[in-house]
Amino acid sequence: MKLPSMSLTLKSFFAFSLLVSILQVHAAGFADSQEELFMKHVEAGNLGEVEKLLDSGVNVNFKRSGDGGTALIIASGRSHLDVANLLVSRGANVNLSNQNGWTPLMAAVSRGSYRIATFLLEKGADPNSKHIYGWTALKLASQKGKDDIVGVLKKFGAQK
Repeated sequence: MKLPSMSLTLKSFFAFSLLVSILQVHAAGFADSQEELFMKHVEAGNLGEVEKLLDSGVNVNFKRSGDGGTALIIASGRSHLDVANLLVSRGANVNLSNQNGWTPLMAAVSRGSYRIATFLLEKGADPNSKHIYGWTALKLASQKGKDDIVGVLKKFGAQK
């Protein structure tokens, strides 16, 4: 009986290792694509698709790579109240910030959305959180001349 040559065995091993590596990369890419798809549907305000992806197990507090933005920050900044409500009902943290300290409340205020700012405050958003440059939601609202939002922020305890 003839034994396989050593070079053939090594070639098989390396081919198998390469195949395993490729499969791992594709599996990781699939997981990321589900979360990225989730973020795209949040951004577009596709409530039904967001709900389906949450039902399939996507993390409601997923932070996207790069800026660390969350689905609730995106929904709040896009004035998608129905999506924001779904996210919060599924456990989204109303105070979870991105890597710069930007919160869902700051996103809503920056957009000028009184309804979402009020909703987030009612759900426990901290009106005194500061981003890395020291700005609060109150300072953002004042800078934009959003007196209605300034009023609701103060009602919920905003200081500066």
